[in-house]
Amino acid sequence: MNTAIGESQAVLDRPSSVERLEALRLPRKELITHWVVGGDYAVAIEVEAIFDSGFSSESYLSTETVHHLEQLTRLAKAGEVAALEAAGTVYIRKSSLNSAR
Repeated sequence: MNTAIGESQAVLDRPSSVERLEALRLPRKELITHWVVGGDYAVAIEVEAIFDSGFSSESYLSTETVHHLEQLTRLAKAGEVAALEAAGTVYIRKSSLNSAR
């Protein structure tokens, strides 16, 4: 194989500067821990946060994720522990445990 041909193919296979810049502009997604609090319950759940660019530290949540979090807040206020446990780690306010005794 001709070395010059192999090297030029390697150059063609590398992303261009424009392609690399475009990749930085694409939103990236990352799992973060989000807390939902309602009534005597708090739930730590993993949700997908969206960052606008490769350099941004500001994130936002999708509409579907926000609706899911709102539903979990309603479940927490209603004391639906089984449904909350299916979503994440549930924590109970200590004061409510003492008053139940």
